[in-house]
Amino acid sequence: MSDAITKAVEGIKTKLIDRGFESYADGDTLVQNKFEMGDLIVVLPPKNIKELGGPSTGTARLAWVLWFRPIHCKKPTHDLYNDSFVVWVDAYNGKIIGSDGWI
Repeated sequence: MSDAITKAVEGIKTKLIDRGFESYADGDTLVQNKFEMGDLIVVLPPKNIKELGGPSTGTARLAWVLWFRPIHCKKPTHDLYNDSFVVWVDAYNGKIIGSDGWI
């Protein structure tokens, strides 16, 4: 799993996936995307990893589903706010194959 986490962190930094921070308020900055947990799960990756909810490839893949929680310099406006997200890393070839928001 450690290799998958490294790939996911790199994908977040290089904006390969479009996740990782929503501003709470003016002046809010991202402190870090903290890794929370991960598990092996079968997923249906999208054709375009930047298009959430878009059409899938139709081919199920075993992937590391890695949860990250953005840490902000400011507090959320209410307790229910959650901008956690997952990055899917193919367990066979190590490629980032998708992401999703808090569900």
